Amino acid sequence: MGFQAHGKEAKAVVEETRALRSRLHLAEAAQRQAHGMEMDYEEVIRLLEAEITELKAQLADYSDQNKESVQELRKRITVLDCQLRKSEMARKTFEASTEKLLHFVEAIQEVFCDNSLPLSNLR
Repeated sequence: MGFQAHGKEAKAVVEETRALRSRLHLAEAAQRQAHGMEMDYEEVIRLLEAEITELKAQLADYSDQNKESVQELRKRITVLDCQLRKSEMARKTFEASTEKLLHFVEAIQEVFCDNSLPLSNLR
């Protein structure tokens, strides 16, 4: 193989490494964003749980009072329970996505550490 062939091969490796680094940076940014969103979901869930607890306490206090107020509180609790379940499902989905993202980042790092691994390992 001549000098020119080695130069093309080296250039291809450099471009491949640059592309991998770019994908790694994107994956890490996505991982940080997913973590932030996961924390947001946990905060929403915590707030919903606190509001449900507070409304249930109010419901117990109002049990001797106006039946209409009690019905409104029950409806509100039902809506919040539904929102809580949806938020928990969304958080689980994000956790699964974050897990896949972590595996992808680990795979890219393995390729960087061991140049003998083929790029097809990233799939």
